[in-house]
Amino acid sequence: MNQKQFLKTVTSEIGIPLEVISGTTEAYYDYLGVSETLPATNAVILDTGGGSSEIVLVQNNAVSHLISIPLGSVNLTQEYLPTDRLPRMRYSMP
Repeated sequence: MNQKQFLKTVTSEIGIPLEVISGTTEAYYDYLGVSETLPATNAVILDTGGGSSEIVLVQNNAVSHLISIPLGSVNLTQEYLPTDRLPRMRYSMP
């Protein structure tokens, strides 16, 4: 289902209109969440979602740069692990 159809379905089924935010807005919200909970004066914040990842550079308690890139856990999995089964991994304990 594409985004437009999904939003239409949600609105018609439960009566709640949804708003899709941009990747850079999401990155800024990531910064707000981290800056309000952690003492990160200088940091790199990485938020990996299903369809994108947001990267925020924080310098002196402020956003220096932010970006959203179209690489997320779902699209990377579909590209590089196209089957439903992961190979069996064997671990030995030291």
